[in-house]
Amino acid sequence: MIEKVLIRGFKALAEMEVELGVLNVFIGPNGAGKTSILESIGLLSAAVSGRVDEESLSRRGVRLGQPAVYKTALREAGSLPRYIHLEASGNGFHYRVDLDNPIERPSKFWRFANEWFGKTGQRKASFASRSPRSETPADVGVVPSVIGLPRGAAAFRDALRDYRIFTPQTPMLRGTSPDTSAKLPVGLEGGGLAEAVEEMLDGEENARHRLVSPLRDWFDWVADVKIVSPSKLPIPSSVPMTRRVLAFTDRYSRRGRNLMTAYDASEGVLHALFLMVLVMHPGAPALAAVDNLGYGLHPRLKRALVSQVADWLLEKNDRQLVLTTHDPLVLDGLPLLDDRVRLFVVDRDTAGRVVVRRISVDEELWQKKEERGWAMSDLWIEGWLGGVPNLW
Repeated sequence: MIEKVLIRGFKALAEMEVELGVLNVFIGPNGAGKTSILESIGLLSAAVSGRVDEESLSRRGVRLGQPAVYKTALREAGSLPRYIHLEASGNGFHYRVDLDNPIERPSKFWRFANEWFGKTGQRKASFASRSPRSETPADVGVVPSVIGLPRGAAAFRDALRDYRIFTPQTPMLRGTSPDTSAKLPVGLEGGGLAEAVEEMLDGEENARHRLVSPLRDWFDWVADVKIVSPSKLPIPSSVPMTRRVLAFTDRYSRRGRNLMTAYDASEGVLHALFLMVLVMHPGAPALAAVDNLGYGLHPRLKRALVSQVADWLLEKNDRQLVLTTHDPLVLDGLPLLDDRVRLFVVDRDTAGRVVVRRISVDEELWQKKEERGWAMSDLWIEGWLGGVPNLW
């Protein structure tokens, strides 16, 4: 578990600290800084891997930018900090780093000024550390060189290192457009979905039931899921397709003509299947983010999907998911009485700084909400939670 993240000096995140749970949902108006929060963790992930450059950032789904964009430039921030400061803690371990890159003549690689990795609260008991006067090359982090880490420390490092921001796109999910990002187990835009599903079906005894049963509940036409070669499917030859293609058995069509390919299927079933793979595939990263969840999904389906995802995550309790959304009904699917499920409102203060506030829901508030017939989506739309644009 990555339990806490602190960011200082990245874009409009003048200073942000957030305590993460197993399922984390960030809501707020456009431009509030939700994606910047995901990207700041991506910057932290690149740092712990030992390199911060365009290749390591793009591999994690971070939008590329010059130091003049990444470093805070808020007008009312006072003296602008030289470094971007990043920290993460969890499993009783802590990592922090200061990254620098000159604005006037930026380098390809960001420089590590200060870096420390060790047990939380034990500053002298470090696995690795460096200062600006260290003999270690400034553009190389010290964590990858550490060997013999305790199991918990290695799990903490790996969760940070393998973090990815996913933004699934329908053409990639269909297999008609290439996803150039590495597959882990799917690409950042959803490429390789068919192969990931095939791996699950071949590797787990009950994977078919776990994947197909929810799809049957959400999409009444789905009877089964198959992975086949495009040459065996009714797809126009002019449509480029990947080597393996998703196909759904349509319960309402006649045998022999009842295969609905990913090319023809509703985009909603593809986006739902993508999120299921990200949560259930054994090769998925222990810490992952999905930006702007819900594209292509009916609002009620989003609610059901998020509820099911929460159940899976809480049952396994071995990975974390961070979501951003603009859809109120996503909130109605969150079991917020479980402290491992956390809802955060993101907004900007009068100086433009990103402010993150957790919405805590206890049993008394939940009971009052139920008695009055409220839904979390209603509270958000009406402005009781904050995080809405000021358009009235």
